[in-house]
Amino acid sequence: MVKMIPPSLSPKVNFTERTIFEALERVSDRPDWIAIHSLYQRKVVKGFEAEGDFIVLVPNKGIVIVEVKGATKATLDEEKGTWDLEGVPEGTENKGPMEQVDGTRRNIRAQLRSLDFDVDQIPMARLVWFPLIDPKGFARLGKRGMNVQDWEFAFKNDDYRIVEVIEKVLDSNNAFFENNDTTKFDPETLTVEQIVRIKEALIVQVSGETTIEGAAEIRNREVEKATDQQLAIMDALLTNQNVFIQGPAGTGKSKSLAHAATALAEQGRKVLLTCYNLMMADYYQVLFNDNPNIDVYGINDLFLETARLKTHKSGNAWYDTELPTKASNALKVNKNLGIYDAICIDEFQDIASKPLVLDAIFRYFDLNSEFDPVVVLASDDFQQIMREGGSVDSLEVAREFFGEFTHINLTRNCRQVPALSQAIYELLGRDDRGIKHLVPKDVEWSFTVVRPRPGKETTALAETLDSLLLKHRPEDIRVLSPFGENHSLLAKLFRRDSEGVVERELKKKLRHQSTSGKIRWRSISKFKGLEEDVVVITDISKAAIDWLKDKPLKMTDLLYVGMTRAKFHVILLISDNLYPSAKTKV
Repeated sequence: MVKMIPPSLSPKVNFTERTIFEALERVSDRPDWIAIHSLYQRKVVKGFEAEGDFIVLVPNKGIVIVEVKGATKATLDEEKGTWDLEGVPEGTENKGPMEQVDGTRRNIRAQLRSLDFDVDQIPMARLVWFPLIDPKGFARLGKRGMNVQDWEFAFKNDDYRIVEVIEKVLDSNNAFFENNDTTKFDPETLTVEQIVRIKEALIVQVSGETTIEGAAEIRNREVEKATDQQLAIMDALLTNQNVFIQGPAGTGKSKSLAHAATALAEQGRKVLLTCYNLMMADYYQVLFNDNPNIDVYGINDLFLETARLKTHKSGNAWYDTELPTKASNALKVNKNLGIYDAICIDEFQDIASKPLVLDAIFRYFDLNSEFDPVVVLASDDFQQIMREGGSVDSLEVAREFFGEFTHINLTRNCRQVPALSQAIYELLGRDDRGIKHLVPKDVEWSFTVVRPRPGKETTALAETLDSLLLKHRPEDIRVLSPFGENHSLLAKLFRRDSEGVVERELKKKLRHQSTSGKIRWRSISKFKGLEEDVVVITDISKAAIDWLKDKPLKMTDLLYVGMTRAKFHVILLISDNLYPSAKTKV
């Protein structure tokens, strides 16, 4: 395989450069190739500094200097001597990619010459790669023009034949200069050993220490990789099929649902994506803000708008009966309100026990559409904490309302480190349902139990957060409580004047309408469906258990939902000698 330098990419690297990097990574039959990504050049012939996207060193052929452009449109006007690029960072729209390649080539030649390499023997070819652009627009180039060669460009999908592209550039470059009296290129001098010496002349190895930000990026990159493996299955199942996505917390149901919504929208469908949880709806709204074919609503806000009402009433009767009935009546009267070809519902278990809500939602289909209606649902019956009464089988409910579904049962956790997941299930005494894990087991994790002394719960939380902030960004920490917003430890803290230094400093760290802190806090129910690097759960007490009995809910159900929001670290603040078997684990 190609030796990649560096061997892996930062998550901050843009999509187009990542595409070329991963294409080179996939090459299995060129073990002597060396590919340098983002070659920073402080030793420059002209200017202050420069960077080469890729430098590919190929034994017995030469060196290819690659400039990757994420442009969505590119125009070369040799008559004016200008480039016009669209979709690139502001200020670089007219920055000629060939000039950038030439600059990098001059710098490399100067560096090698200073180290006594015979640079006149080393072929150095140019390649400008547009991974987002179709090659048809450049078909007119042919052999015309004096500034560029037609083989000095690569386009969309060329990454699937990257060996052919690189070798063609070098072969064409060498053939072009073969009969040039002023050049004396000799590709045969580029032995494997010479290629290694050139690599060592261009880059130097240094050591450093990771930052809090860097550690977070590395951990989350593993989670992102794990999630991507889950999504591939969706594409094959979205041709006029109703899909029911089911699985334990952390198996990627919400991201699979988002992937399905995107695929349906790309078919030309108008998609409604909805859920009960407003924070979850906010997440989806940000995700699909630029997609005109996907509308995102919280279910209750959708009904309110349909019924042409301005404000909600309080009480379950309003949300479960009166509001959905008003929305249904409006949809019956005005058929034009039904505009959707596909309906995607997240956290379906939240509404499976509410027939009037379901009846209203499925009236939003466009009955005159050219498409057959499609429903995609994501659900976990073990997270039914928004219900009244007993649990229901959400898949059976879905079938009763909308017929047959293709049932996808996700069994691979792509959110949590395996040992953390195991610690959670052990504490709750629950079966993990045979879940497998995609996140590597050697990613850093911890499961911490804190037992505050009576009356010192706020101090214990403050000390916990101070300790976490030594290794984590505040925005990566989420404080949750089984209580609603009016009864939690932090809700009470912000309702009173803080007398001590500990409370005042704690308030500064927390995000609230009265502060600018960065650590966010919410009830477990409000955060259901979302995730964070670090989750701290407060108010695990007998008072909370008694408060939940009126819902009726069990503390273990809420803890399951709350702890499974965490990707890497869980901290429990447990009072009243509850869960005596809970121990700190790392």
